[in-house]
Amino acid sequence: MYSIKEKWAWCYVKNACTLGMRSTQLSESVNADVKRCTTPNLDINKFFTTFDKVVSKKRDKELKLKFDTRQKIPRMVNQSAPILCQLVVTYTPSAFDMFQAQWDLQFSVILTPRDENGPLYIYIVHMIDEEGEWRVEFKPDTHEISCTCGMFETIRIMCCHVLKVYESKDVRIMPKQYIIKRWTREARSNVAYDVRGSEIQRDPKLEITRRFMYLMYKMVRLATKATKTHESFELVDKYIIEIENKILNNEDVVPEPSIALMVESENIPKGFKKREGRKRK
Repeated sequence: MYSIKEKWAWCYVKNACTLGMRSTQLSESVNADVKRCTTPNLDINKFFTTFDKVVSKKRDKELKLKFDTRQKIPRMVNQSAPILCQLVVTYTPSAFDMFQAQWDLQFSVILTPRDENGPLYIYIVHMIDEEGEWRVEFKPDTHEISCTCGMFETIRIMCCHVLKVYESKDVRIMPKQYIIKRWTREARSNVAYDVRGSEIQRDPKLEITRRFMYLMYKMVRLATKATKTHESFELVDKYIIEIENKILNNEDVVPEPSIALMVESENIPKGFKKREGRKRK
């Protein structure tokens, strides 16, 4: 263990980007979900059926969180802070909560200037009722900043020591180089690649479910408003029939299975397909 201390000792890995995840946390979470739904007596067919249900639940949870991210705004402890107003619509709710916790801790930071004469400002930072000190380096021209605590290098969220320096130097907007896409609402907008550099193909079933939820939200809101008056009801009903006829008569569009049909087909046991062609001895 000591010979590979660079791989597990915190003093060595605190500058590695782990996004706050430790050791085998991700695999242990998946293993726990699978163990709750399986027993040692399951055969291979029932196991994969159960495993598919576990994956579907995780994807449904992901879609729900994505929907909540687009529709809800986290609560801000200070409504007038410009940096919070900037990041509340940029970060995901979980990432914003982590940042807001650090922003709240900055009021417990004691800042001691060490050198403010050259192009690089140096500060020594202490925390109230906490031992230890940290060194913060700040470039006022480009707003580049770094701290010896290594929180940004590890989790990619600014620490309270850095935010205290920004506050003292009247930096009200977070520089773009310190907003990583992984913590933003647009984290999945572009193409994603795996560890081998290959493009990750999106799950078609997940894409169908995402479109279904998006349209369902709009349809329910439209139906709620249209049923208030008879005129609006007839207008919406008329256009729904026209849109339905256009979709059914459009030969260029290949129809995809509906959500209900896909759910029903998952419960049907699948056998082996018969191979067409000449029989061989």
